[in-house]
Amino acid sequence: MYVSILYMSYKFKNIDISVITDTAGSNDTVFANNYAGLPPTVRPNYTNSRLLSNLGYTVDGHGDLSTVCSARHYVYNVGTHPVAKPVGANQFRYFIIGGAGGGGGGGGCANNSGVQGNGGAGGHGGVSNPIEGTDYIYQSSIKIEVGSGGAGGAGGPFSRNNTSGTSVYGDGGVFGSGGQPTTLHDANGTVFAISNGGLPGNGGRGGYAYWSNFYANESNNGGNGNSGGNYIFNSTNWNPNYVSQQTAGYSGNGGVNASQPGNAGGWGQDGYAVIVWLYD
Repeated sequence: MYVSILYMSYKFKNIDISVITDTAGSNDTVFANNYAGLPPTVRPNYTNSRLLSNLGYTVDGHGDLSTVCSARHYVYNVGTHPVAKPVGANQFRYFIIGGAGGGGGGGGCANNSGVQGNGGAGGHGGVSNPIEGTDYIYQSSIKIEVGSGGAGGAGGPFSRNNTSGTSVYGDGGVFGSGGQPTTLHDANGTVFAISNGGLPGNGGRGGYAYWSNFYANESNNGGNGNSGGNYIFNSTNWNPNYVSQQTAGYSGNGGVNASQPGNAGGWGQDGYAVIVWLYD
């Protein structure tokens, strides 16, 4: 049997509070006992989850309903998103982050009759530097463009032979790709916030090997590729259900066996955007 649960309409400035608040949680007992049929509530445990104004429903000794209600968060993933301003909203908070960089591929192994130089590891990608803020909105919409993470670089091929007096070189790994930026535009298309994508990791260098029946043998391992750097996001102002540390593309390992190419680097994590509409 289908049962429909109807909430009473509790409003702030003639806007249903279920539009304004996050309704993914459970009711706060004190307020639910006093206001029958409240939509579920999520406590605003983080600075950027808080509403701007009291909602106008109070319980003695517990203050206003806004003390147990988190503002609604909207998350946008890779792509272009035209976003209409909700009725009654006049400000918004935002958190944007570009795509992370891809990791570099590892270098290939070099082997000549058992004399071997291993490939170097690629560098890991870099994460994007996030941008956050609060702004008034005077237009009817904004546009969000969320960038993807960068691709990992291919591993370098190995090189092998059994010829006296010759040098063998494994190929270097390929650089990863940089992440794409995430941008916020106003209704006229003007960019007012941008988070650039993370930098890519460099490829690892190939190994070197020289074997001879008459001269001294030589071998060198390939050097490791440089990494794209990291920005460590450590803010406690955002709910971690919506905003968390980004992952860059991992580095590809170098080849370490006679016929082993380097491993490919990993993809960087895609960017995203979080918007919190505000009403006062």
